[in-house]
Amino acid sequence: LEARPARTQPSSSPDAPETRRRRQKKAMEDPLLPCDLDRMSVSIRDDDAGSRRFSWEDLLSPVLGTTVLLPFAVAFVGVITAANPNLAPHTPKLLSTVILSQAIGGFWFARFSQYCTCTNIDLLSAAYVAQLGVYLHRQALYMRNVSDGGAGGGDDALALLAQVLVGQAMFTIIVGLLLLLAARFNGVWYLRYLPYPVACGFVSGIGLIVLDGGFELGCNHTMKDLVGQYAQIPRETWLHTGATVLVGCFFLALKSVILNAMRLPVGLLAVTIVVHGGARFLGISEQTMTAHRMFLQGLQPESWVSGWQAVLDEFSSIDLGLFGSQGYLSLTVSYALLHLMVYPFYAIGMQDIDQPREKFDLRKEIKQLGGLNVCVGALLGVPSCHSYKVCIVMKAAGAKTRLWVVLLSLTFLALYFDTAIRPAIAVVPTCAFGGLVFSLGVDLITASLVESGQRVASEEWRGG
Repeated sequence: LEARPARTQPSSSPDAPETRRRRQKKAMEDPLLPCDLDRMSVSIRDDDAGSRRFSWEDLLSPVLGTTVLLPFAVAFVGVITAANPNLAPHTPKLLSTVILSQAIGGFWFARFSQYCTCTNIDLLSAAYVAQLGVYLHRQALYMRNVSDGGAGGGDDALALLAQVLVGQAMFTIIVGLLLLLAARFNGVWYLRYLPYPVACGFVSGIGLIVLDGGFELGCNHTMKDLVGQYAQIPRETWLHTGATVLVGCFFLALKSVILNAMRLPVGLLAVTIVVHGGARFLGISEQTMTAHRMFLQGLQPESWVSGWQAVLDEFSSIDLGLFGSQGYLSLTVSYALLHLMVYPFYAIGMQDIDQPREKFDLRKEIKQLGGLNVCVGALLGVPSCHSYKVCIVMKAAGAKTRLWVVLLSLTFLALYFDTAIRPAIAVVPTCAFGGLVFSLGVDLITASLVESGQRVASEEWRGG
């Protein structure tokens, strides 16, 4: 990493600047150091662009911010439902928890964060909830000796949804408590002793899970099914698979044209226009396309209280003993520690995007992030962190004040309460969302491997 010039506090020691330079050089050359931890508590230079005053560009956040974050929210839920087909009819309920988390997180960041940004939901959390649903479903089948209800849902699906929502909320609270403890006891500094290849391998594995979720979302089959049962898979499924991979490559190619996160809504819009335009040119009706599962299922309007009602109705059937099982603890602890490692690095990296005008206090930022996740978890929400994407887009558009964060939060709050807007998402074909998740998985894998190649000693790559 290249250290950014900073205005530091005057020191009585004449060799203090030289000592700092040696310490920063050593930190950047350390192959075991996941990031430049010497930048955690430094005085940031003043914003030479002037004071942050209201600009009309702040009013663009309901459009720009929503077009960036909403595809990620749908992809987040898509990863979960792809791994758990029984939850597909309850997509609106899962989507409501994500939207509420983003709305609350925006208000929280506008008040307590040192950065002018909103919150983001991470695909690491989606991978955890997906694996949690698979584990809980298998345990329910084993312990209750019930048959799989299939994609049609039913009481078993509703009971699984309630169990997943409770587990999701517990995980979010656990992440928040770990962040609070890390801020209280300055535990972030111990991350320097975590070997980077370990973190890189875990992130690469998560990328494979996300990549597999793209195939499941686009063609309703995992990579294991496509490879192991290719002879039994119908031709229509292969067409969906090819379309998913093609759209995923399209999203990856857009990175060279559109550098910021606007490539996601632009890509979804382009794919939607091509699919609907091609269907109209070929004379294919929307009913036929829906019958062939070319659109997302389960996006019918539902009341915002439906998720809470499901938990209350099925609370007696929730097996709390599963949350003390070895499988659950192993899954939760590993993902919680990964979140504890990743979220502080997001907070540190935000200094390059939104430079605070006062001295940056990492412990204070991690503390407020932990408090946010505890609060969101109590409302059945998902883990939240800092958003790079929206901040970059809004700063490029000319936004300057925290008003854009508040307006974006109000927009997501309206989406949470007015569920009649959500069926409009169903016009986007599943191959578009599957390709989006596919491209995000490839991004995770390639980014972790490239970063590992830059940080791990060359002797390790050569095998000694």
